[in-house]
Amino acid sequence: MKRTCLIFGVLIFTLTGYTGYSQQLKKRQIDSLRKVAELSKDLQESVRMLTIACDASKKIHDEDGLVESLLLIASKYSNVKQFENTFKYAVAAESVAEKTGNPVYQVKILFLKGISYNNLGFYSDATEVLNRAIPVAQAIADVDQRHLFLGNIYNALAQYNERSKSISLYKKCFSEYMQMSKAPKGSGWLQQSANNLGTAYYYSEKYDSAGYYFTKALHFAIAQKDTIILANVYDNLGSLSYQKKQYVAAKKYFQTAYFLNTIIKDSYLENDICTFLAKIHTALNENEKAKKYFDRAIYLKDSLSAAEKRSVKTPLNYIVKYKEQQLAKSQSSDLRIIFITGMLLIVALSATFFYRYMLKKESRISEEKVNDLIEKMELNAEGQSPSRIEELKGIVQLAVNNNPAFFTKYNEFDPLFSKKLLAEAPTLTAIELEFCLFFKLSFETKEIARYNRLSVRAVEGKKYRIRKKLSIPSNQDISIWMNHI
Repeated sequence: MKRTCLIFGVLIFTLTGYTGYSQQLKKRQIDSLRKVAELSKDLQESVRMLTIACDASKKIHDEDGLVESLLLIASKYSNVKQFENTFKYAVAAESVAEKTGNPVYQVKILFLKGISYNNLGFYSDATEVLNRAIPVAQAIADVDQRHLFLGNIYNALAQYNERSKSISLYKKCFSEYMQMSKAPKGSGWLQQSANNLGTAYYYSEKYDSAGYYFTKALHFAIAQKDTIILANVYDNLGSLSYQKKQYVAAKKYFQTAYFLNTIIKDSYLENDICTFLAKIHTALNENEKAKKYFDRAIYLKDSLSAAEKRSVKTPLNYIVKYKEQQLAKSQSSDLRIIFITGMLLIVALSATFFYRYMLKKESRISEEKVNDLIEKMELNAEGQSPSRIEELKGIVQLAVNNNPAFFTKYNEFDPLFSKKLLAEAPTLTAIELEFCLFFKLSFETKEIARYNRLSVRAVEGKKYRIRKKLSIPSNQDISIWMNHI
């Protein structure tokens, strides 16, 4: 009897030990798979591997592994600017991370949700989420991790803030990265933050400060042999030298940036380089070279503009789904189907009311802009032609809806405006002429970015180039200038 009990006990111990060892072995395999996926540059393949890691982590109840896999998928999508999917997987990680109580996971999730909101046009939501992430990041025990996350949060907040605030936020970002003890002083975070801070000073026309931080970014990038940052820094140094009318130095910087861009193949960067090289060669009376770069810049601008307009985003679906998941999580399994059906009806009704509200809001904005424009054009003195007012209302609505017919319809409405602009600056492209119409209609920068599905920074860049081509002083309101031409 004793012998039988002993054998039975050994058997139970062996089976229990084997199960624990098997789970430990499987966890190591999942971790290895996740590391391979993290290093992979193939988006589809890395997402496939991470999805397998998620499923395997669920089976062995490894909540940390599941959160890390979901966050890696979200980061992968963020790197290729697919922010709808970034938001989707960040939300999926959020529901699991709550159980772990790990502040690092919470910061990563809030950061990914914040940058998704930013890039999808929900700026107030982005600011609110990113500000919520700050105290969570400040509570992280690991010093380097704390400084890294705070730097990332300040960097994201700076990108969509007013210029005066963005400089302050970029300074905070740079300061946080500089306090990291383990990271090399030439790390990618420092390179990018120094370059961003220099760019903020550049657009504020504080050229000495811009040069200081561009030079710092250059030294960091050279130390790390980072081709992407190097190309962008040389481009910025070229822009700075051009503003100082140091054309020979500017040409060297842009030529170096152009060479580096043949490796990284960034079309936006190439467009900027070619535009400036055309201006520089014109200033140096090298007209044939100027024409070559000018033609290339026009081609790139048109193709990029077409690509941007094709990438229309529908982020509301993902936010609605997020709310559905949050609500469904609190329901019992027996009543889940009933509650989900009810919530879907509520969401559908909410979406309908929200859509109608937004239509009314856009209509009101259009009406206000039309009234402003009518006053500026002094239509009242012409007897308030009802047909002309209605035509103008229709044109503004086309602009709000990002309708391709907007440019054509306005030129039919006021054919002299574009001709006057081209007389002032023959090098204006079709895209730049369209932006001039937005400025004439008194659209704000954020509105132009929203309606054209562009970043605020991209619109500011276009505005800056239009000012230079038309010689509009920096202290003069561009909309007022457009309405007095």
